[in-house]
Amino acid sequence: MPKLPTTKRIPVMSPKIQGIITELSTSRSCAVYLKQRALIQVYAVQGKQNKEIAELVGLHHSHVGKWRTRFIDGLERLKSVEKEFPDKLREEILHLLSDNQRSGAPRTYTSMQRDEIIKIACNYPRDYGLEGSQW
Repeated sequence: MPKLPTTKRIPVMSPKIQGIITELSTSRSCAVYLKQRALIQVYAVQGKQNKEIAELVGLHHSHVGKWRTRFIDGLERLKSVEKEFPDKLREEILHLLSDNQRSGAPRTYTSMQRDEIIKIACNYPRDYGLEGSQW
């Protein structure tokens, strides 16, 4: 059976998953990106289309589609976590709604070098035999 487009697929969540998603979507303390992504799922359950959701959450419709697809693809995993490790469900939902690791450039400085630079920056230049009162 061919896979339906994301806009035709409405996530079917358990009451516990729906509760956590709803809580995140109304939270005043979680990161804005998590709130937006949770709201996408709340509106998707209501049967709203990507373009309508995009207007409501302030994202482009392609981003809405990406997060709907990612959530639907991870929904079976959430259901199994809910059964096997219910105390880990919130953590798993947060992981699902978070960005994937990005490779980026390798670090230029080691952690020790970085700490030393911060230590120096927190002191005065004269402490290091330099003229001036500020960096």
